[in-house]
Amino acid sequence: MLIIRKGMASIAFIDPAKKPREAGQFTHFSAEQLAGRDIALLVAEYTAKRFEIRIYFKEIRTQEGVKVPAKVIITYMPAGHVQPFHWHEDLYEVITVDESEVIAIDHPSLQETDIEEIRRLGTILREGDMVVQSTGTRHTIANLSNGYARTTCVQTPITSYEDSFGDWKR
Repeated sequence: MLIIRKGMASIAFIDPAKKPREAGQFTHFSAEQLAGRDIALLVAEYTAKRFEIRIYFKEIRTQEGVKVPAKVIITYMPAGHVQPFHWHEDLYEVITVDESEVIAIDHPSLQETDIEEIRRLGTILREGDMVVQSTGTRHTIANLSNGYARTTCVQTPITSYEDSFGDWKR
C-alpha cells in the first residue's frame, strides 16, 4: 500500500462569471509553482471570490512505481454554478458527491444557461451519491444549492493512459 498525502499535481481556479477561454477565466498552477505557498490561504482567497476550484491528482503510482491509469479531481463548486457541458471519447468518469448536492444531467443540446431545464431534467445527487458517465455522452454537473458543493471525480481510460487524459471535448 502507498499512502499519498498532499500529492496534488496542480490546482485550477475557474471564474464562473467569465466565458471559457476568456482572459482570467481559468488560472492553473502546477505543484511546483505552489511550492512554499499556503494552499489553504489560496483556496480561501478564491472561495471568497466564488470561484470553482479543482485539485488534480495525475501522477498516481503504486508502491512499486507503476503508474495507475486514473486521474482524480476534487472540485469545489460555488452555488449557482454549472460546469460546461462536455463529453469524453476515451475515458470513463465517475463522480461522487462529498458535500452538499449537485444536479447531474446528460443532454445533447442544453446550454449552461438553461438553468430551469437542467433543474427539471437533471437528477439530484446528494452526499454519497455517484454518477458514472459513459463515453460519448454529453454531460455536466450543476450546483444549484445555496452553498459550495464538493465532488470527487475519478477518470479512467478505456485505452492506454497516455492516450486518454487529454480527452475533454466541448
